[in-house]
Amino acid sequence: MRIRPWAVFLRSAPLGDGPDDPRWIVESREAGQIIQGIFAKLGASVSVTDAQDDRWTFELIYKDHHYLCRFMALYPLFVLRLYELKGGTPFSRRPAIYAALVERFAQELANNPRFCEALWYPAQEGGPPVVTDGSGTSSPLAPSADLIWRIQCVLFLAACGGLIASVLRLFSGDFGIALSTLIGSAIFFCLAHNVVETAWRSLVSKTSAPKGEKGVLPR
Repeated sequence: MRIRPWAVFLRSAPLGDGPDDPRWIVESREAGQIIQGIFAKLGASVSVTDAQDDRWTFELIYKDHHYLCRFMALYPLFVLRLYELKGGTPFSRRPAIYAALVERFAQELANNPRFCEALWYPAQEGGPPVVTDGSGTSSPLAPSADLIWRIQCVLFLAACGGLIASVLRLFSGDFGIALSTLIGSAIFFCLAHNVVETAWRSLVSKTSAPKGEKGVLPR
């Protein structure tokens, strides 16, 4: 699974008429405190290294691993990035723990009644898109196409092994066994390929944003 570190979401009942409205500034501060509280609830040790009206930086220790979270209020949106650290630079040394933290945080964010329409975006230069492009998903975990490709390669090699075995049987005079081996290999490959494709589409559909909800960023 690949991790989408960028989150973009809204306040369920936004206040203020613009970024300079005092009500929005107060709301931004409260949102930062809520995010800090979510990480603490998940069992992370949280240190606030920067706290301003519109942006927060949290250093996290979760299961002996260090993470950095940058949270920013961009009226009327909230933007957040969560990534693992090693030597002060983004580095996914333990992807399983990192994925668990991101997934648990995403669940808490989605269940928090004060926020809504959270979408997750892949790591990219410059952050998440500033216009709706459909790349956001409701889950921070995205299935990796590389794994599916590797499984299909293994299936193909297995089918080739069956084909070679049937040819050898044919040359040895076992025509019936050769034919049955060839048919069995073909059936196995087709069935296994369909199962893999179905599983892949199911994973993609579960991690994609609902139809008609392709983003929360303003057009």
